[in-house]
Amino acid sequence: MDLRKISYLSAFFLLLLPLRAEDYDLQNSWIVSPSQAKKLVAEGAKVLDARPFVARFRPRLAGAVPIDWEDFSSKKEPNRGKLLPPNERKEAFQKTGLSPNIVYVVVGDPDLGWGEEGRIVWMLRQSGHNSAYYVDGGAKAFAEAVISDIRIQVPKSFAWDFSERESITKEEIQKNKPQVLDVREEREFLGETPYGEKRGGHIPGAKWVYYKDLFQKDGKLLPKEEIRTLLLKRGILPGNVALVCTGGVRSAWATGVLKGAGYIAKNYPGGMWEWASSDPENFPVRKGAL
Repeated sequence: MDLRKISYLSAFFLLLLPLRAEDYDLQNSWIVSPSQAKKLVAEGAKVLDARPFVARFRPRLAGAVPIDWEDFSSKKEPNRGKLLPPNERKEAFQKTGLSPNIVYVVVGDPDLGWGEEGRIVWMLRQSGHNSAYYVDGGAKAFAEAVISDIRIQVPKSFAWDFSERESITKEEIQKNKPQVLDVREEREFLGETPYGEKRGGHIPGAKWVYYKDLFQKDGKLLPKEEIRTLLLKRGILPGNVALVCTGGVRSAWATGVLKGAGYIAKNYPGGMWEWASSDPENFPVRKGAL
């Protein structure tokens, strides 16, 4: 049977799966509903506030620990999207008070943020922490939630593991040819460089979906079936997907969304900062129409 037909049949049946936006399987999802997050906190989880500073008081979350993704990332150009090496990252974890034995709930701001909460969760999971989650709808939805009586079971013991299994490198993208989904602004995809990339454009063959198109008007995620439909319309089939943005923040957030929707997703943390600074012959970019 033609492999392309198999792929489209797989996509069709995936779209038929009866999943709802509030149904998150905590054994497999990076995302929790606000009520699930409240329940986790009631059972001892810690809240990390990844919102930009100007947004951390709207609303203010008592007891939440402010956290900045840049504190765990390289300061050197063009690698600002890459995580610190394992030893330095572990020191940064200790300095911030992050422990492998605590469940973390991370909040962001869908309006003012860039998906920083997804970057923090990706970083923790990239480092072996399998019970870190970000909240659908962000801090406002979390603050408004009422603790539900659903029973949630999560592992209580972890260890830092720097095998980096939740990311993909530029070399792996070139060699393995996964589907590439670029989640930057349309102007960036088409060739503008508002955030300092050395060359404008996108990875050849990449598809485009602006990450904020995955939100509803209230700041919560689209239902899973709508996410799948949107991605299918943009040419992304079920299977392996490499997520790309400028420096791995928006794409880390989107990685969690795609995982929750049933895709095999990995974040490319180097992003276009790294790709566009690499050898143009081996790492070309394309400009122009979608």
